[in-house]
Amino acid sequence: MNANYRTIPSDRCLQGYSSGGFFVLYALFQQPDAFQRYISGSAILNATYDYWFQHDAQLAARDASNPIQLYLSVGELESEIYAGEGHGAEGIALTYLHGIAMVYPQTEG
Repeated sequence: MNANYRTIPSDRCLQGYSSGGFFVLYALFQQPDAFQRYISGSAILNATYDYWFQHDAQLAARDASNPIQLYLSVGELESEIYAGEGHGAEGIALTYLHGIAMVYPQTEG
């Protein structure tokens, strides 16, 4: 990744929505040290629960001295988080705005 893209190796973020959000979580489970911040929107579907339960132990065993930030979102019509929203563009925008604010908190000074 660093050879092909300008990155800050100690502070990379991966963001995706819908199937892209699923990929964010896949990357988190498969390569948990590739990014430090993850933003995943509308990716946790009933059909994918088995996958998450099969791989959560890998994440739990991760080195705690290298913490990650994870932001997850879903629309109310998909679950019960974004009131009045479904799987469309509004959910994407809210996930991006709220996700960036959460994984990159403002510091004073």
